[in-house]
Amino acid sequence: MKIPVQSRHALIISGNLEANNFSGTVPSDLGRLINLHTLILSSNRLTGTLPASLAELSNLKDLIIDNNLSGSIPNFIENWRQLNKLTNWDGAFGTDSFIHFFLNLTNVRTCELSGPTQRFPPLDNVVGLLTLM
Repeated sequence: MKIPVQSRHALIISGNLEANNFSGTVPSDLGRLINLHTLILSSNRLTGTLPASLAELSNLKDLIIDNNLSGSIPNFIENWRQLNKLTNWDGAFGTDSFIHFFLNLTNVRTCELSGPTQRFPPLDNVVGLLTLM
């Protein structure tokens, strides 16, 4: 099933695509939604990696994923300076990769980790975190 995305200038600020039975890769067209504040991709059957075009989502505040995504979290996630909530249910990217990037996101207020057993991350440099689950 294809996720519909129309225009780079769309004023869409929330993309809740949760539980729509989408399959395949995350479409690169989502990077066109430059005003997006929330992107929820959980409870689908998405695979592959996050496309590089998502680097354009500089207004993103909330990202919720839990699919069978592979590889590491892309470096561009550190450019999402407004990111407040990052949820990685079921260890979508592998936990070690997730923790590494989580520690570099200074504005994250809520971070939810789930997945295989992992060691607890050092929190010495995390200044804005309010909730860690």
